[in-house]
Amino acid sequence: MHRVLPILALVSMLIGLGVPGLRAADLPPLGQTAYSADFSMTGAAMEMRGTVHRAPGAERREMVLQGQRQVMLMRATQGEMIMLLPEASLAMRLPMRSDPRAEAADAFARAEPQAVGRETVDGEATTIYETSGEAAGRFWVTDDGIVMRARVETDEGPLVIELSDVRRGPQDPALFEVPQGIQIMDAEQMPGMTQ
Repeated sequence: MHRVLPILALVSMLIGLGVPGLRAADLPPLGQTAYSADFSMTGAAMEMRGTVHRAPGAERREMVLQGQRQVMLMRATQGEMIMLLPEASLAMRLPMRSDPRAEAADAFARAEPQAVGRETVDGEATTIYETSGEAAGRFWVTDDGIVMRARVETDEGPLVIELSDVRRGPQDPALFEVPQGIQIMDAEQMPGMTQ
């Protein structure tokens, strides 16, 4: 499990945010396309489904975990991530010290991606990239830079994250804001949370 969380974070950032400016001669303009899509994550003793909304510098993920609806807002331009529990009218704000897209791009570059073929994923034409090292796996990327599927190996077995029903276009800025009536607490204000 110790290797799953960093790999899960990398794959999740790649899927939702894309990978900006990586080996521009070889890869499409990753991370620049605004869209919404359904996502699924399976493997490593977990299964999760939800919706992702992506805009430059921002991401919203909605999912149900342990029977409770959760929303994650990643707002790179404001340097923060907010975890919302809408039914409880609560949110926790966490600082982001760096842009997760840049971190994902660095990790992906260190994994030495190599184009190995083409395949259609949920009606989307993609190029398949194989990686090595700690994030060894395969990434299916559209020509406009959306990572449609990622499969990486973990100590607990393969982890697969996949998008479906991709809808390209501008996203409503309100999706990336905390709704009225939600109490926001900074992580350091919450018991048991340390920096």
